[in-house]
Amino acid sequence: MGILGKFVEERIDRKNEADYDKRLAEAMPDFDDWIRAKESGFPVFDMTIAESDNPGGEQGLNEYTAKLGSHSFRIIPMAKCSRGFSLKTYFEDIIVFCNGELTEIALSQIGACFDASKDILVVYGDEDISSRDASDKAYDGVHYGTRSNPYFKPEWSPGEFLSHFYFCNIAAVRRSAFRDLDWSGDSVGAAFIYHNLSKVIFANEFNARSSVVRAEGTLIHATDYLNNLITDPFVRESAMRLSGEPASKYDISVVIITENSLQRLEETLASAASAVTFDNLKAEYIVVDNMSAESIRRKTVELQLKYGFRYEYMTERRGIQELKNHALSVSEGRVVLLASDRVTFSDPGLIRDMYDLASFKLSGAVGAKLLRRKDGTIIHAGIVFTALGPMYKLRGLADSEDHGEGYNRLDRNVLAVSFDCAMLRRDLYEKIGGFDTDLTPEYSDADYCLRLYEAGYFNAVCNSRHADYDIFDEEMPAGALLGPEVSFADRLKFYADHPYIKVRDPFYNMRLLRDNSDPRILPACEFSFEDAAETAERVYVSDFAGISRCNDLDITVEYAGSLDNFTFADGGNSLYIQGYMLITGENNARYLKYILLRSDKIEYYIPVRGCYRSDCRLRYPGEQGVLLSGFSVRIDKKLLPAGTYQVGAMMQKKHFREKAVNYTDSYLVNK
Repeated sequence: MGILGKFVEERIDRKNEADYDKRLAEAMPDFDDWIRAKESGFPVFDMTIAESDNPGGEQGLNEYTAKLGSHSFRIIPMAKCSRGFSLKTYFEDIIVFCNGELTEIALSQIGACFDASKDILVVYGDEDISSRDASDKAYDGVHYGTRSNPYFKPEWSPGEFLSHFYFCNIAAVRRSAFRDLDWSGDSVGAAFIYHNLSKVIFANEFNARSSVVRAEGTLIHATDYLNNLITDPFVRESAMRLSGEPASKYDISVVIITENSLQRLEETLASAASAVTFDNLKAEYIVVDNMSAESIRRKTVELQLKYGFRYEYMTERRGIQELKNHALSVSEGRVVLLASDRVTFSDPGLIRDMYDLASFKLSGAVGAKLLRRKDGTIIHAGIVFTALGPMYKLRGLADSEDHGEGYNRLDRNVLAVSFDCAMLRRDLYEKIGGFDTDLTPEYSDADYCLRLYEAGYFNAVCNSRHADYDIFDEEMPAGALLGPEVSFADRLKFYADHPYIKVRDPFYNMRLLRDNSDPRILPACEFSFEDAAETAERVYVSDFAGISRCNDLDITVEYAGSLDNFTFADGGNSLYIQGYMLITGENNARYLKYILLRSDKIEYYIPVRGCYRSDCRLRYPGEQGVLLSGFSVRIDKKLLPAGTYQVGAMMQKKHFREKAVNYTDSYLVNK
């Protein structure tokens, strides 16, 4: 290429990059606009008409009263609450404790929760942080400040409440339930509220299950979320009074599942034995061996003399779920810890915390945060259910960083956990039954946890501590989704057994990112199907057959199928394809994108505009122009002949003939 040709190419590249920057600016998510749109339909209350009990009082410590519908409210700053506090002198039927500025929808949403049932005694809700100029009024209508950094909370999570005060800066109570309470404790503010709420919430099992609810919408503009970190041993003690499981021969059974890995087995045994030394627990140790080689078996027998475990050697190879069922059936502990021989209990307090939480009467399975031993990468911090299926949120991210308002630092209720390291009471196994051996191990673990949840128990993960997990580079999962190799038929069966999880995970707020495979915990404005999807106007017959396959073109298909099965709503007569594509080593701002659909007889292509995917910068560090690498495309079924199509991608340099093609193992079926 001559000097003139290079000049023309550089000029075209600069124009393409400028066009990309303009599109990127338009596509970048704006949380403030997004959350205002989401809450625009909620009823509001003008907070400027709330009456202060002491207008000239100290800034931030004034109490306010308000009337809305049939309810009267008293709004009390948390900072005013300490020893000597009482509700006996108040007459309003709802008391709102807050640390920050209530939003205009707060009182209507709180009132609606109390109206829903007389059994509701405590209400909390979501928060965000609003920045404003010092000259702004305390309340300035719907244009109050610029909103950011939301704290989107789960539905009522008793296990999480034991761990920390996740209500944080907002809690409303029905005064009649707390009027005669002896408000006690030496703490002040939110810590004092937390301490005393637990007395009513854990007064009995019914309250613990049914007296607390999360209100929809953002209830308060906070200045920080430090109250989220408050802990109190008294709260755990209050909850533990609800325990009362039948006595067993042992307090705990530690079960380790192994196969041809003597060194790892001994490390797991030694670390577990050193950790199970609290409260004079009676412990039994069981090793379930999946038909290790004879030489390993003999050495394991020698190890048995050192540690005194019961040795369950399988004379025929069994699936991992069969091994778990066998282990639970032969254990005699009140609580059973199941652990892979890849796990090392490097944090001695983990088993203690898991045991305490598993002993709570409302708890189901209790998992552990698992970190890769080599580098501290998160392997497991709980399983959430997204539009794409069950996902190990935070998998592959560094535990040295904080994620999602302490998600990887504090214990959480979740719908499911991995049984690579998990604990549950043996009476629950006897009640629920065993693991489904027809499902893949990961889906079987999730299915077991969902059956516990459906029986009224709350599964949890101890993220305040961790265990190390031994895994080689080549064994590291490619993504955060569970069982990507699971057949479509098995997935359909799984969702048929538990249909609600496709629509809603109660412990993962619907306003958090759930429509793609990004492992981070972010607001849903980062990527949502509703905002990202474009509609294919035509499907073209491809003429790219002569182009050789390019491995530098990386394409990942997250979903290809009926739109109905993605949204679990009426998707019309549409197909849907979602994922991302890019060329490594190139500036992707200079390229056009196409989806390819190849059958045995013909190939089609669909031009795509692309959509914002900030996770591509995380997945491909150092690559250029990747933030618009996503694709999210609706296709009318009538545009595409019936058949099965292999999904691929083609990228072409704008204004030039250079093209790259690649294909995936994903298929789109149009019936």
